[in-house]
Amino acid sequence: YNIFNKLCKDDSSGIRKRMIHMVLSTDMSKHFTDLGVFKQRTTSDNFQPDDKDKLLCMGVGIHLADISNPTKHWELTLKGD
Repeated sequence: YNIFNKLCKDDSSGIRKRMIHMVLSTDMSKHFTDLGVFKQRTTSDNFQPDDKDKLLCMGVGIHLADISNPTKHWELTLKGD
């Protein structure tokens, strides 16, 4: 079932691009590369988290949520099982 079938091609491809980026943001093999890019962008004078750098920020947010899982209390972790 295609949940995007009522969207125009540009909208559906934009959503697909973001979804793929979010999934790939959890890849730990790219952690230090992505962290370096994020540090470089956030310290630049033209950092634009609500425009040009939005996708980067979204990916970092997903990555942070993914790697923070081990910091949960054991009881909370067990609830997820």
